[in-house]
Amino acid sequence: MLTLNEACKYTGLSKSKLYKMSSNREISVSKPEGKLFFKREDLDVYMLSNYIISKEKLSNDIGSYFNRRRNDY
Repeated sequence: MLTLNEACKYTGLSKSKLYKMSSNREISVSKPEGKLFFKREDLDVYMLSNYIISKEKLSNDIGSYFNRRRNDY
């Protein structure tokens, strides 16, 4: 679990952005005694939510997929 300050450093997001995201339920948060705590895994999911794959990785993934399919027959 990360504190609000640690989560800000980890993600590069401001405190106000993380407050807003937690109040809008855009990201999961734990609030014991009113203090915000974030799971690193939840922050990772958010940070990767708009992941854009490179052309090279996409080409490699497609090639791997078809090679596996060909070996299945």
